[in-house]
Parts: sequence; structure tokens; C-alpha cells
Amino acid sequence: MYKDLAAAVSLSVLSNQGTLKLWDKMKDHHPLDLFDFYKKNQTINTQSFIEKIYGSDPEAASEKIIEASIKKNISIVSFWDSTYPPLLKEISCPPVVLFSSAESIPQKCIAIVGSRKIDSRMKGVTRRIARDCSKAGYTIVSGMALGADREAHCGTLECGGATMGILANGIDIEYPASNRDIYKEIKNSYNSLLISEYPPGCIAGKWTFVKRNRIISGLSEAVVVTRAAIKSGALITANYALEQNREIFACPGLPYDDVSAGTNKLIKDGAKLVDSSVDIIDEMNLRKGFSVKKNDLLLRDKEDTIPFDFSDTEPEVKKILDYLSNGESPIDNMARELKIAVSRIHEVISLLEIEGIVKRNGNNIFRMHT
Repeated sequence: MYKDLAAAVSLSVLSNQGTLKLWDKMKDHHPLDLFDFYKKNQTINTQSFIEKIYGSDPEAASEKIIEASIKKNISIVSFWDSTYPPLLKEISCPPVVLFSSAESIPQKCIAIVGSRKIDSRMKGVTRRIARDCSKAGYTIVSGMALGADREAHCGTLECGGATMGILANGIDIEYPASNRDIYKEIKNSYNSLLISEYPPGCIAGKWTFVKRNRIISGLSEAVVVTRAAIKSGALITANYALEQNREIFACPGLPYDDVSAGTNKLIKDGAKLVDSSVDIIDEMNLRKGFSVKKNDLLLRDKEDTIPFDFSDTEPEVKKILDYLSNGESPIDNMARELKIAVSRIHEVISLLEIEGIVKRNGNNIFRMHT
């Protein structure tokens, strides 16, 4: 059993997972067999930001990660475990392992997300929705950020409900520091928990924030966006929810309000308008689906960003930038010629768009800066 866990953790830290087609093979192969296959047929290394803490050898890193997790009372759940959340298994590129502050992960969840810029009215609205959905039996999922995330967690905790914080760093790191009170409450709660796909000691960065959002929606039956600008992390989560066939709810905002433009657009595109928590609870109980038009990729708020250091990213970044130096190109062409998975190309392009380094022209991508 330890060998299976060690193999799963080794797989989770591999670099170039898309190129290795890891997610295509996970459902049909045992972790030990799959890692042995890569070990015999590929040159394998750990991801660069994990290497700094645990070294370049995936097997040695796995042993250190498991040891650190045991010392810090962190549970590790792998994709192959019966306790791995079934909804999360359905998404594209699910986490190979989850690091959790609890032994079990709730399965009946609703995500509540929104802007970090939040006024007193929307604080109250977000807390009320979280409280009501919690009382209806849902675990409230959010990203432990400031603003709407904080209010969603607080609204749940104040009524004794269960909340799950999805982190962009190791769960032993309390970030942001201003949310330490929530970290303390969650740790002292019998029914709330913290989740991350990153090992103990890993610090948050842009890559991790972008990837975290797919877990927030992936764990949840529905995503509620309380307030969000067009370019916001909450809208990225809504886009993931759309791709994952989750229910999407949005609170309407005032006209000409930039901070509410994202939620208003979601409603225009078919998201369920939320006048009160009843709209969410009734819809979920009736299990009625609705269609939301696929938006263009929506980016995160600038205040969410962290200075982007190209030297500490995966090698795909340089390959893509070099490729785009020759002119604009469709993503499919880049994936084929560079032999990089399309899903990974999308991740890289997302981050480069945030930095204003590349831009979309229909289906083509072109480089803004040479």
C-alpha cells in the first residue's frame, strides 16, 4: 500500500506531465505500473518549483513529501484511492494526489467565489448565501483569498457549517497572512478542511493560482459567482465550471459597474440569476440543468497577480515564446509541432495573456513583445 502511495506521489511531481500524457493513462493503469513505465522509458525529473524543496529525483522527492506530510499530520489522497472525490475525477487533468488537513473529503459541495474588491453589501450577500447553502447540507468551497472567498468561508464557519479551502500552496503555509484567523477556525473545526495539490512547503505562484481554480469548480456540484469583473479569477473558475458541466449561478450587479461586469455577462450568457439563496437551493434540489455560452478565456484581476519569473517556470514557456517569435499560430499547430499537450498550451497562454506578452486573434495566438 505504501508503494502505491509513493508511486502516486512520484507521478504527481513529474515535470512535463502533459507531454508524458499522464492524464490519458491514469484511469487505465495502476500507479506503480505507470511510474515504472515512465522510469524505464523516459528521462524523468520533478517540477522545478518542487525540486527546490525536495530534489530532482521523483522517487526521492516522494519519500520526503510523505515523511513531511506525516510529521505535519497531512493526509494524502491519490487518484486511485476510493476516497478520492468522484466529481473531481471527471475533470480534465485532475490532481494526481490531494494533500488534505482531514482524513475524508466531502462530496456534496457548492463553490462560492467572487472579487477581492468587495463592499459591505456584497460581504453580507456572500455570507448569507454561504450560510444558507451550508444549512441546506452543502460543504462550501472557496479559495481562501481576500474578499468574496473570505466571506464565503466566514459565513459558513459562523453557522457551524462545513467549508473547504482550496489552496494554491502547501496547506502548511497560511497565505494570505490576513486570513490566519480563518485558517485557525478551519483547523479547529471538526467538519472543515484545507486541500491542495501541492506538497508541504510549496509557495504559491501564478501557475498554482490558475490551476487551483479548476479544483474549486471540479469538487463542486455548482459554482456561485457573487461579484466579479470581466478579467477576474472568479470568471476563470466559472469557465472551468462550464467546461466541467457544473451548474453556474451569478448575482446581478448594477449597470456601468466594472466590478460586476463579469457576473452580469454570465447571466446574459445563461447562468442562473440569484435573487436569494432559494434560487440556488431550489435549482440544485430540482437538478435542472442550463446552458451557458462558452466565453472567451477570462483572466484574473491584476491585484491577484504575482511578479512572473520566467526562470522558475516549466520549459514549455520558452518553447512557446520562441515559436511565436516567428509569427502568430493556432494552438493546435503549436501543440503538434512542439509536441506539448493542448491542455498545457492553454495554461501557458493563459499566464502569458495575464502578463500582456501574448494575445489572441480569433483562434490564433501572437506575441506582443519580442
